[in-house]
Amino acid sequence: MSNAPFRVLTPQTAPGAVTGVPAAPTGGAGGAPWTVDAGHRPSAARVASLVAEGHAVLVRCTRPDGEEPRTDLPAAPPGIAGAVPVAAAEEVALATVYAWAGARVFVTDHPERVRQALDMVASVRGERPPAAVRRGLA
Repeated sequence: MSNAPFRVLTPQTAPGAVTGVPAAPTGGAGGAPWTVDAGHRPSAARVASLVAEGHAVLVRCTRPDGEEPRTDLPAAPPGIAGAVPVAAAEEVALATVYAWAGARVFVTDHPERVRQALDMVASVRGERPPAAVRRGLA
C-alpha cells in the first residue's frame, strides 16, 4: 500500500464532476480546500495555478470521449521486452508532469502504471521514502 499523497481513479470510479469548469467544488465542507476538476489533459500551468490557489486538483489523463488516439507515433521496436503501449506511456507522462505541478487526484485508464510513476515522483520530491534503499558503493 502506497503512502504517497495521490489518489488514482479509473474513468468508471471518477467523480461525476462537471469537466472543465474552472472552480467547480466537489468537496470543501467546513472550509477545507475544494477538489477542482481541471478537465481532460489541461496545461501544466493551469494545474499549477489551481494548486497555488490552495485547491486539490483532479486531472483526467484519459482521452476525451470521441478523440481518436494518435497514429503518427512510432510503435515500439519488435522484440523489446516490457514495451509500453503508446496510450499508456502518454498517460504516465501526463500524470508525472501534473504530479510535479501539484495535482493530487488522477483519472487514468492505466492505474497501476500511473500509481508506480506517482510513487516515483513522490520519492524524488521527498514526500515519501523510496520503496527500497540500496547503496551505490561497492
